[in-house]
Amino acid sequence: MKKKKTVSQLKKELDKLVSRFVRLSGQGICYTCGLKREKLELQCGHFISRAHSATRYDLDNLRTQCVNCNVWRRGNTAFFAANLLKEYGTERFDALIKRGRSLKQFTVRELESEIESYSQLVKELEKNMI
Repeated sequence: MKKKKTVSQLKKELDKLVSRFVRLSGQGICYTCGLKREKLELQCGHFISRAHSATRYDLDNLRTQCVNCNVWRRGNTAFFAANLLKEYGTERFDALIKRGRSLKQFTVRELESEIESYSQLVKELEKNMI
């Protein structure tokens, strides 16, 4: 019998899929500094930290970033915020901030469903890259 994965294991698996999806669906440009790179050389940056479950996988919160901005500049949040405000406007930006402050606990079933969905999306994007 196959052992059930824990929420923690499923989150880790979903993190990888969502990261790949964001990078593959991006333009190959760092959202915060504009550096151009191959799509998969970039990272999936979070405006609101991954520690906040409510926005951890929220596509409004995720953009491609170079290693310098995402890691060494800790997300380059001033530029991230300015760019999101320009892109979304105040109302949508404020809604993202509000969602980031809410509490969210994922169930195994929710995570498994998201993993299934993102697996299909990533397969489609990878197929179109060839």
